[in-house]
Amino acid sequence: MLGAGLAWGIYSLCGKGVGNPILMTGGNFLRTIPFAIALSLVTRSHISLDSAGIGYAVCSGALTSAVGYTLWYAALPGLKAIQAATAQLSVPILTAVGAIIFLNEPMTSRLGLSSVAVLGGIALVNTQRNLTWNLWFITWLGLIAGLFAQPFYEYVVYFSAIQVVIFLSIEQFKLTAFPVQVRIAYLAWVALGTYVPYLSILMLITTIGLTANVFFGYCPLARTLYLLPINRNEPLSIDLVKRVFQSPPVKGRFELLPPVVN
Repeated sequence: MLGAGLAWGIYSLCGKGVGNPILMTGGNFLRTIPFAIALSLVTRSHISLDSAGIGYAVCSGALTSAVGYTLWYAALPGLKAIQAATAQLSVPILTAVGAIIFLNEPMTSRLGLSSVAVLGGIALVNTQRNLTWNLWFITWLGLIAGLFAQPFYEYVVYFSAIQVVIFLSIEQFKLTAFPVQVRIAYLAWVALGTYVPYLSILMLITTIGLTANVFFGYCPLARTLYLLPINRNEPLSIDLVKRVFQSPPVKGRFELLPPVVN
């Protein structure tokens, strides 16, 4: 399988540079016929033919492979080499999902966790986001994994502690720096949800909140911390609370709506 994956990657990159990769692939398929016949003759004592097997073989080679190659080479010109390589890693996940849908294979926690890891890795490689988004996204993957197996919540705590150290270094070890405050508060939150009995509901809350942060740029924790006296520059009021939580998300930062003028 490692050899097949390596060969497919090389073949894809080579095919990207030819004028008509689909026509070239068709010719390559024809050139494999002598090798297939030779291999069949060598293993003829083990050959067993039936209509179902022949039908599946024809569908696999002539239908799904042909369609797959056509779609792949249609999309390939718009992909960078690293994007093309990582996109192929989603094939086993798609195959497993197809088996669940069409063959009634069971959906297991192991499959769920591995799917999260693979798809998360693909997203991280292909994203153009900044360091902050990537760190939160990795944390979010840990929370999703924790929904299947709670021991993963401990990894979320460890990784959150690493984030605190990273941003302490970036902010020159100023505990009052807002990004540091957010990471310390988040670390405390997930530690309580992981290690304190009957507080596991906090992990579900932070999963929902971090989903809003990662995919929509809305961070409830950061907005809550903004209301602390050391962070706000106006008196606490109902109007301020409304503006803090109703301000639309702005990419990369939090911008407070101006006060309402009567």
